[in-house]
Amino acid sequence: MVALNEQTDSKKLKRCARKFRGFFPRGFRDPKYFDWERVYKDRAYEQWQDVLNRTAFENLLKKRKFHEIASLAVGIEARTFASGLFEFLYGSETLPKRLSKWCQVVGQLPRKQTRVLTWPGALVV
Repeated sequence: MVALNEQTDSKKLKRCARKFRGFFPRGFRDPKYFDWERVYKDRAYEQWQDVLNRTAFENLLKKRKFHEIASLAVGIEARTFASGLFEFLYGSETLPKRLSKWCQVVGQLPRKQTRVLTWPGALVV
């Protein structure tokens, strides 16, 4: 039975790799991969390092500032949302490009037991 699972997993992995390459023909070096998948993550990491790096986090924990920790962490997501929304509404790029970027922003938002990235969710603005 283990061999069957390994075969199934291998088929799934190959299917996922084909799908990934369909979107990003040059793989992790594809410019579209950087635009869609890396830039926002790098930006979020930089924001995290600015406001809630290890030292800051430890200091807040020692002071039992749990609410402040949560607020700072949520603030990073809020900034992503707010910046993305502004660019969608008032950006200088074409509407299709702004919509595409907005959908990427919405797709990055944390979600709980629901899909955030749906047409009604993305276009509720």
